[in-house]
Parts: sequence; C-alpha cells; structure tokens
Amino acid sequence: MRRCPQPIIACVDGAASGGGFALALASDVRIATPRTRMNAAFIRIGLSACDIGVSYFLPRMVGSSVAAEYMLTGRFIDAERAYQLGLVSRVVAPKPWRRKAPPSPRTCSTPRRSACASPRRP
Repeated sequence: MRRCPQPIIACVDGAASGGGFALALASDVRIATPRTRMNAAFIRIGLSACDIGVSYFLPRMVGSSVAAEYMLTGRFIDAERAYQLGLVSRVVAPKPWRRKAPPSPRTCSTPRRSACASPRRP
C-alpha cells in the first residue's frame, strides 16, 4: 500500500479491528460512518497490539501517548472520536456514502499522473 502511486481511500463502515484497523490507517484518506468502531484487537487476547502496522501509523497520527492508550487497552475508537483525533477526515451517513467519498479518480483529473500521486511519499 505504501508504494502504490495512487491515493488510497478507506471507507470504513462498522468494525475495523486489528489488521483492518492497520489497513485503514495505512490509507491516505479515511472516511467513516457513524457505526464505525476501530481498535488494536490482538492485545485483548494477550498478543501484541502491533497488528500489521498499527504501532507504526497510529502514533504518527495521534501522538505517542494517545496511541499507547489505545494499543495497550484495545479500547474501541468510535467514529466521533476518530474524527476528533484526525483518524478520519469525515463521518458520513451509511447510504449513499460512496457518493460522498471524494477524492475520487474524477476529482483528480489532471493530465499529469504525478500531480495526483499519493502525498505519503517523503
């Protein structure tokens, strides 16, 4: 995902736990519905909370103290809190949420592909 030249948009509706949480965090843009819940799940069964990248992405997005709290407890982050923390850029109604999920390929209609390359590259 991190090497993909196109922006990746995660539209999260419901639970994004463990690896699903990591995949959402690795995306460039995250959009949620009110029923979205995210957490570092493996800590709840006695394993590491590092779920395929959560320990890399989460501290960079919310700071080390807030990230540690969620990674060490496995506590869920609801859509409102995710928005407050900056984990999602918006919270939209479940339907028709796909139409409310820009930037889309049409939004980035430029003749130069590099102009719409993902901003995650250093």
